[in-house]
Amino acid sequence: MAAQTSMLHIRVDEKLKADAADILANDPEAYDKWSRAAVHEAVVDNRPGMLHQQVMDELQALIDRKRQA
Repeated sequence: MAAQTSMLHIRVDEKLKADAADILANDPEAYDKWSRAAVHEAVVDNRPGMLHQQVMDELQALIDRKRQA
């Protein structure tokens, strides 16, 4: 069975983007270590979660404010 893939587009700050691009391009082992650390950090994060609809509502409010500015 062929693996299914999908594309994910996110916005990140320029430094994070540059750091990730360097790691991806130059050192697969470092990327693996970096990505595992990022996943681990997300898993052990004890901050309260947010409902999907709450996130979407907040993002829409932000978009609306930016369009009105």
